[in-house]
Amino acid sequence: MSPAATEPLTVTITHILNNKSGVSFSSYSHTGLPVAMFADGVNAEQFNGYYDNTDIYTKLAEMLAVK
Repeated sequence: MSPAATEPLTVTITHILNNKSGVSFSSYSHTGLPVAMFADGVNAEQFNGYYDNTDIYTKLAEMLAVK
């Protein structure tokens, strides 16, 4: 868990935003923040930065021709 995730103000703001958006996380180590993705090999350029977690599925599905 990142140090910022344990700061009281960060925890409070996250809790408020989660409640307002209707999103619920079982812990503060799971948030709606972009996920850092980096890869090596075929199609590695598709994973070079920060992405929404749902974008990761979409990228993988496209590469594997999953519908």
